[in-house]
Amino acid sequence: TIQWTPSSLGRGRVLYVVQERKHAGLQLIPKQFDSWRTRSRKRKNRHLLTSLIPGHWYQVRVAAVNINGSRGYSRPSQPFTLGMEPNKPEEPYNLTVSRQGWVDGRLSAELHWRRPISELPLHHYKVFWSHCVKLDQQEHLPSNPCKPKSVIVKHKSVPYKNTNFILKDLEPFSLYFIQVQAITIPYGPKKLSSEKAAVFIDTNILQNASYNWGAQPQNVVKGLRVLSFHRTTVDNLEARLVWSASPARFLVTWAPHASCTSVKNNPTYKATTEALQYSIDHLVFNCKYEVTVNALSHSKSTKITFTTPLCPQVSSKLPC
Repeated sequence: TIQWTPSSLGRGRVLYVVQERKHAGLQLIPKQFDSWRTRSRKRKNRHLLTSLIPGHWYQVRVAAVNINGSRGYSRPSQPFTLGMEPNKPEEPYNLTVSRQGWVDGRLSAELHWRRPISELPLHHYKVFWSHCVKLDQQEHLPSNPCKPKSVIVKHKSVPYKNTNFILKDLEPFSLYFIQVQAITIPYGPKKLSSEKAAVFIDTNILQNASYNWGAQPQNVVKGLRVLSFHRTTVDNLEARLVWSASPARFLVTWAPHASCTSVKNNPTYKATTEALQYSIDHLVFNCKYEVTVNALSHSKSTKITFTTPLCPQVSSKLPC
């Protein structure tokens, strides 16, 4: 509660106008006070200050007004603070993936969140994302997909005025773990950090029907063929594929044909590349394979079938 000596403006009722200003921080820095704001108009010569926030400095001033006018505001009070440490901000609210799809031929996802409650002004947000596991097309989200010590975590700072962020260059058929944290302005030597809000992004584009972010660029793969075969080890055969298309990121998928009895379970392999060529591996000799290539921004794929040569037919210094 603040109080002051009653006004001596003379006869007539007197109205007192109370104004307040503040600034955040551990140390008092007068030039950082914000503008004066009117908090109350009353006839009593005292006022109860409410809604004071820890971690802030305050000043008040009072003006007496009657039917004849006012002599102006009093000198500001001595700056004061609550003497309490501010709490860390709450975590960002409602972290969601608002849309996901193709932007300039890149697989992208846009995050949105709501500004959290914070006693100190926010300085920025920090967005973390990690590529957790590779998903097969028919695989459901694993119950515990991320192991903190087994993933690389990337991060980016976002200005406090923004509550959205676009993740770019995501891999298809993958799971990403996303976190957003609020960071305050410095309070003395430190900044206060919130807990992290979290969400998963599944980029399995063959199942997710929400991938419709504007028009997808039309980029059809043409001239897909096997350029050459070569051996990297005694047991590993590779085939170099080439094709023509506009610049983009491409998904390469290959698997042995059902007629290839020398391969068990007919595994399917996937890889992405930005080049107009790719060397597929895990091949066996004298086996029929099916290969498809498509630009990630275009659902139509190009498919070829070929049979690998016998071991003696591949030029190599390695023994057969």
